[in-house]
Amino acid sequence: MEQYTYRVAWSDIDNAFIARVIEFKSLSTHGDTADKALSALRELVKVIIEDLESKGEYVPEPLDKRFCFSTENLETLLSSKVRGV
Repeated sequence: MEQYTYRVAWSDIDNAFIARVIEFKSLSTHGDTADKALSALRELVKVIIEDLESKGEYVPEPLDKRFCFSTENLETLLSSKVRGV
């Protein structure tokens, strides 16, 4: 669960800290401290991943494991766009 990208911010509307994880856009938790909100979210992500895996469904890859644009990859991508490929 640590490999995912988490964000915690204070919400004046909710009067609580809201934790979100980029790779699971619909998931969020809240807490009276940032640590509680983040801890609850990490536990939720763990449960969600276990459920997805048990059903053979897609589990989102962490952002750092996804395709990265190295200089070589970027040049290849740009040259193919210029050629209309």
